[in-house]
Amino acid sequence: MDPKGRAEARSSAMPAHWRWPPADQLLLPFALAGGGRFTTVKPSQHALTAADVIALFTDRRCSFEQQPDGVHLVSVA
Repeated sequence: MDPKGRAEARSSAMPAHWRWPPADQLLLPFALAGGGRFTTVKPSQHALTAADVIALFTDRRCSFEQQPDGVHLVSVA
């Protein structure tokens, strides 16, 4: 947890594109936990749709930002 009590997935030595579960599977738990962030590969259309649905039913917003190393930082706030 970060100082504000939000969950944060820590980076590991494993490349983002080998990580499991995919981003769409993590968005809802992060939203229900109060927010947080993690890295992943380029978000799928399913992940983008999941982010839109989460925004409709909660006060949480998901953002996807490509990082210089090619992974995408997903923030749920």
